[in-house]
Amino acid sequence: MTIENTIYNSLCFGCGCCMNLCPTGAIHMEYDGCGYLKPVIKKEKCIECGKCSSECPAVHNILSEKNEKQPECYAVQAREDIRIRSSSGGFFTVMAEHIIDNGGCVYGAVWREDFQCEIVEASQKSELIPMRLSKYVQSKTGNSFKSVEKRLNEKRCVAYFGLPCQIAGLKAYLKSRGLDKNEQILLIDLVCFGAPSDVYFRKYLDEEYGILNVVNVKFRDKLTHGWSPYSYSIELKDGSIIKPDAKNDPYQRAFHGALVRNEICENCKFYTFPRQGDYTIGDFWGIQENDSSWLKGNGTSVVLINNDKAKTVFKEIVKKFYRCEQVPLEWCMDRGNRIGSEARSGHIRKKYFDQMISEGRSFRESVERAMGSIQMIEFSNFRKEYDGNSVKVVCDTSMFGVSEVLPASNLWISTDINNEKFLNEHICDGYLIVGMAFGMYYALDVKIQGKVSKKLYYNLVNYVQQIMINHDPGLHRINIVVDGFLTDDDFNNDRDVIGAPCSLGVDNLSTLYDRWLNEDDEEYKINRVFSFNCGTNGPWEDDNTSKLYSDRKKLWEKGFGELGIGIVHIDTNIHQYLHSKMFAYNDAMYLSRYFCILNMQSGVKRYYLPSEFSYWDLMNYGELPFRPNVRGEKLTSYGWEEPFLVPLLETEHMNLVLDGAQYQRTEKTERIADWNFSYKYLNVCTPRNQLEGDFSRNCSMCIKCTYTMFCLDVIGKLDLYKDVFDLKKYYANRFRNICEMVSKKNDDVLIRDVIDYAIKKDATMVPSERQVRKYYFYKWRFPNLDQYIYPIQELFKKYEGRRILWGTGMIGAHVMAVLDVLDLKVDAVVDTDITKQGKNISGYIIQNYQEIKSDNDIIFVCGINIFDGIVCNIERKDHCIDVYRALHN
Repeated sequence: MTIENTIYNSLCFGCGCCMNLCPTGAIHMEYDGCGYLKPVIKKEKCIECGKCSSECPAVHNILSEKNEKQPECYAVQAREDIRIRSSSGGFFTVMAEHIIDNGGCVYGAVWREDFQCEIVEASQKSELIPMRLSKYVQSKTGNSFKSVEKRLNEKRCVAYFGLPCQIAGLKAYLKSRGLDKNEQILLIDLVCFGAPSDVYFRKYLDEEYGILNVVNVKFRDKLTHGWSPYSYSIELKDGSIIKPDAKNDPYQRAFHGALVRNEICENCKFYTFPRQGDYTIGDFWGIQENDSSWLKGNGTSVVLINNDKAKTVFKEIVKKFYRCEQVPLEWCMDRGNRIGSEARSGHIRKKYFDQMISEGRSFRESVERAMGSIQMIEFSNFRKEYDGNSVKVVCDTSMFGVSEVLPASNLWISTDINNEKFLNEHICDGYLIVGMAFGMYYALDVKIQGKVSKKLYYNLVNYVQQIMINHDPGLHRINIVVDGFLTDDDFNNDRDVIGAPCSLGVDNLSTLYDRWLNEDDEEYKINRVFSFNCGTNGPWEDDNTSKLYSDRKKLWEKGFGELGIGIVHIDTNIHQYLHSKMFAYNDAMYLSRYFCILNMQSGVKRYYLPSEFSYWDLMNYGELPFRPNVRGEKLTSYGWEEPFLVPLLETEHMNLVLDGAQYQRTEKTERIADWNFSYKYLNVCTPRNQLEGDFSRNCSMCIKCTYTMFCLDVIGKLDLYKDVFDLKKYYANRFRNICEMVSKKNDDVLIRDVIDYAIKKDATMVPSERQVRKYYFYKWRFPNLDQYIYPIQELFKKYEGRRILWGTGMIGAHVMAVLDVLDLKVDAVVDTDITKQGKNISGYIIQNYQEIKSDNDIIFVCGINIFDGIVCNIERKDHCIDVYRALHN
C-alpha cells in the first residue's frame, strides 16, 4: 500500500483489517467525503512493511475452501419471546447464548452514545441485548480483530457476527496470525443489502429529532409493524416513541432507495457461494410463498450451514429453536436478500444526493430532491471511442421519472484521428450546455457525471438560465449537479490554437478580415478554423442537408486552402437532441454551436464567434418584436442575446470573443467588399429547396442572399460578385425583393439596417412606402406583375422621347400597372381593341401612327400581331418596341 496521508482506495470496503494488522499503529480509519470508513496512514509511523496491502481482502481473494457451494438451508424460528425482540427468527440470540453458556464470547454490532455503530465483545448474556436488531449503517470493527485473536489464544470459543466483507477481513487477519484453522471460532456473515453511511444516519437523526434527544433507535422493531423491512422506532429522552412512516421517513426512503449505500457494495465479491462465514443468516423473506405456515408469529430466519464445523455446532443448538426445518436452497434465493445474486444497482441519483448533502442541504431535502417528485436527466459514462480514422467522445444519456424518452441513448462528438487533441472525455462543458437546455425544456434537474469548468457552471446556474427564460418564457429554472470542477491539470500546456468558424458568410468573413488578414498580434490572430456538422447547415429532417454540408466542405477546403488556414471538421449527433420540437431551429443552431466550441477546449485557448447583430442594433431596437418566437412570442435566435451570453459562456481555460458586434451588417459588407477573396467565396445562404447542382452556391433568391446583394448593389460592387451570385436573377426580381424588405423592415433588424443604409446612400432603387402599397395592390390583380418590372425600368432608361403605349390588352394592362407602381408616365395611350374599332387593325394603327408620328416618338407595342402590322409600314422601326419580346430577352 502506497504511503500517503490519505488512501483513496476505490476497492476498499472499510473492514479495518489493515488497521488491526499494522505493527506500528500507523493506520487508523476515517470517514471519507461521503461518510464511509477508509484507512488513513500516518507517514511518520509507517515502516513500509507492506502487511496492510499484502493481506487486504479487497485486493486479494479470501478463499473459503471448506465452505460449500450448495450449503444446507434451514428455516428457523426461536421462541416467541425471543423473536419479538429480534429482527427476524432469533437465530442470533440462540447461538450467542449457547456460546456464552460454554464460556465463550460473542462479537456483534451495538449503538454507541452518538449513534455510531461498532462491533464489540460480549461475555454476559445481558450484553447481548444491544446487539439484537439490525443496524442499517456501516459498523466499525475497531480493535475487535485483535480482541478475537486474544480470546482464541486464551482457548475460549468465539462467535463473530458481521457483514460478509467484515468476515473476510477477519479471516485475512486470522490467517496472518496462523489462526485461520482454529476450530474455536464461528464466523457468521449476515445477508447484506449494502452498508449505509452512519454519518448520513446521524445527520438525519440530528436534523429530524436532535441527536442529543434520541435515546434509542430500533430498526425492525416488531412492536411497530410486526415482521417487516419497514418497522422502525425512535425513543426520545422525554419517553415518547416515534414510529416513522416508511413512505415518508427520509432515512427509510434513502436506505431502501440505495441512496446512502456505499458504492463499493454494488460490486461486492462476497455475496456468492461459497460464503465467507461458517453460517450465513438473515431474514427469510418470501418463505410463505412456498409454505404459508411460516408466516405465523414474528419472523423467520434463513440459516445456511456452510461447512462441517457449522453442522456440528448446529446439532448442539437445533433443539433450542421453536421450529427448525431444512428447506430447498432455492426458497431463499433472489428474494431481495443478497444470497447468491447480484445486488440491485445503486440509485441513479446517488451522486446527485451526495452533492446535495455536500452543498449543505438538509437530509430530508436531499432525499426528496433525489427521489421525490423532481425528475432528472443524466449524462454519464464519458468515454473515447475509436473507429478507423476517427475518434469520438461519447456519453450515455438517460431521463428518469417522466414518460418522455430522450431522442437517443448517447450523445457524441467526433473528429479525424489527427485532430484528437481537440477532444477530451474528461472535459464536459459542452455537455453541460446541452443538459441545461434540455432540462430547462422538460423542467428536470440535470446531473453531469463528469467535471466542468467552475466559472461556466456558476454562470449557467446564476445568470444564463434567466437569459434563456427571458428569451423563451416556456423554459424553467433547474438545478444542475456535477461531479467536480476542472483544474489546470486537466488541460494541455501547449494549447496554441486561436479558432473561428469556417463559414464564408458576411459575419465570418468580417471576423477573418480583422482577426486574420489585418491582425498582427499572434496572440489574437486566427490560426485554425472549425466546421461543425451540428445542424447549422439546415434542418436535419431535410434530405439535402448532408449534401449541402458535403458541398460546403469542398468550398471551405478550397477557400481556406487558398488562405493557408487549416480546417478541423467536427461531426456530432447533437441535432437529435436539440433540432426538434423543443427548440426553434435558430435557437438549436446556436446551442449546438456552443456545444461544439466548448468541447474543443483541450486544444483551443481562444475562439471568435462572429456576431449576427451589433451593439447598435441592441441599443436602438431592443424593444422591437424582431423575429417572434412561436412558443415564447420572443426572439427565435439566441444571436440577439449573444452580447450577453458569450461572455458568460467563457471558461477559465477558453477565451470566447464575440467579434463583429462593433459593426452593423452593412458596415461588415462594406469592409469585406474591399477584399478580393470575398468575390470568389462569399457564401451567405442555405438553399434548402435546391434539388440539384452544387448546394454550396448562393441561391440568390432567399432573404439572406437578397439583402446581401442589395447592400453590395448600393455599395456599387455587386458586379464583382458575379461568380457567387446569379445577378440575372437578382436584377429580374430586385424591385419585388426590395418591396418585401421595405414591408418587413420593422420585423427584422438586418433588413431594416440595409434599407436605412440604402436611403442614407440616396439609392434610387428603394421604393417609397406608397409604391410598395401600390405594388401589393396590383400584385393581387396581376400575379405575373414581377416579370414586367425590370424590363420596363430598363426600357425607360434606354429610350428618350415622347413615349406612346400602343395596345391595351392584357399585356398593356400589366404595363400600365407597372408604370403606376414605378411612378412612370407615358405621353399617349392608343387603344387597339378590334371589337371597338371595327376596322382593319393594321391599317387603323398605321393611320393613327401617321397622325401622331414625330421624329422622337417611342412606341411601346403591347401585342405581337399589332407589332408586326406596324413595323412593316413605318420607316423608323427602331422606334417601335415590342414589349412582349423585351420581357423574354
